[in-house]
Amino acid sequence: MSQHRLPSPHANVLKERMLGRLRLRHLRLLAALECSTTLREAAEAVGITQPAASQALRELEDMLEVALFERHAKGLRATEAGRFMAQQSRQMLGSVGYAAEALAASALGSARPLHIGAIPAALSALVRPRMPALRRALRDWRLHFHEGMPDDMAASLHSGLTQIALVRRPAVVPDHRLVFTELGSDEIAIVASPRHPARPRQPETPVALADLAAYPFSVPMGVSVT
Repeated sequence: MSQHRLPSPHANVLKERMLGRLRLRHLRLLAALECSTTLREAAEAVGITQPAASQALRELEDMLEVALFERHAKGLRATEAGRFMAQQSRQMLGSVGYAAEALAASALGSARPLHIGAIPAALSALVRPRMPALRRALRDWRLHFHEGMPDDMAASLHSGLTQIALVRRPAVVPDHRLVFTELGSDEIAIVASPRHPARPRQPETPVALADLAAYPFSVPMGVSVT
């Protein structure tokens, strides 16, 4: 029988406290602080005064019972808890932004937005050849494609900037909440100079990866060779 870890009493207390006291101004300040070197810069970014930002930060740290930022002569430095909360804040704000976009589209009677992140290989191999079929199948949605690198895709999903990502499945799944559905497999070809020493004498002769072990080579981003 599988065992499930129950939330600790302290976690439940924090959850109820956050549900009752956490405000959007706290989330906006945390997200701004991650990109700022001083509290003043973060306050200006969210349109509040520095004293108001100081008070909001104190409220957050009192609420969570943890230091989120270390104060030093040149400004603030995020602690591990601060970096984590800034990431969570971006996700929640992204969800709010997507909800606003979807509701506005619904009120106007237009198609709902669907933001899809994709690595360049997925855009060229999967999306572009199937674009007419995709638009027919998803005619109730307004499609937006965002090209990026594999490391960017998980962050975009977490922040709410995208709802779907087309990527190569990583060897280590970064987050157990992500669900992967296989759409196809890559066909990898070897591209080399005609004068490469590993080139077979006969063009039809196959080349094994073991034949290339003695030579430096590169592979597409996100692909591992063992």
